[in-house]
Amino acid sequence: MKSSRISGIALVLIMIVSGALIFSAFKQPIAAAQDLGSSAVGGQVTATPGAADNSVIGSTDGIVLMGFLIVAIVIAPVLIRRKRK
Repeated sequence: MKSSRISGIALVLIMIVSGALIFSAFKQPIAAAQDLGSSAVGGQVTATPGAADNSVIGSTDGIVLMGFLIVAIVIAPVLIRRKRK
């Protein structure tokens, strides 16, 4: 009984997160929803300046942190289950 209850809760959480991601992906920005045809008629008169490169070479702190977080999320339940047995 307990495992089916946990499975049901996990399924509901996965459905909620999936629904939120799908909803946010298909939501139109307000500017695009106001006037769909205006951008095709008028051209841009001034040149767009190039984007400034703000990235720092070798800055992977965020990626490493997310990697550790994912590993902890995956390994923690396995270790807890082994400790109970």
